[in-house]
Amino acid sequence: MRRLITFFVSYAHADKRLPDTFVQYLNEQRLPSKHYACTLWRDTAILMGQDWHAEIQQALHACQAGLLLLSPAFLASPYITQQELPHFVTSAGAPILPVLLKPFALQRHDMQGLASYQMFYRHDQQVFAACTTDVTRSRFAASLFAQIEERLDRLGLRP
Repeated sequence: MRRLITFFVSYAHADKRLPDTFVQYLNEQRLPSKHYACTLWRDTAILMGQDWHAEIQQALHACQAGLLLLSPAFLASPYITQQELPHFVTSAGAPILPVLLKPFALQRHDMQGLASYQMFYRHDQQVFAACTTDVTRSRFAASLFAQIEERLDRLGLRP
């Protein structure tokens, strides 16, 4: 029996299609997991006519973890920094899994409370955006998936 885990996926819309591509490769890894049935909640799930702010806030409070897709646009987004990140960087927030989506100068940017968290990147390709082939994107997602499951295990969430 697999344990259901809902991830709130936080990303900047300014990053265009890169978050969609990232999620596509991560889905290939997460769907056949032996231990976890992970759901990735994104604001693309909000239906026409719904109160988008209320839906995002509800999803934030219902998630078991936050998957943060970091980029300069992510750190510059007022909505992310004022509405989403405070939920995760407080002691009462859900655990976070920060992933470097695009390159940026970690020491020169305001990390919005994330500076003390270990971030995921591949040593050979660094960030997801640097993975330009199907093989390197798949390797990135496979390495990330392994770390996600290890983190969930250490949180005591394995069924």
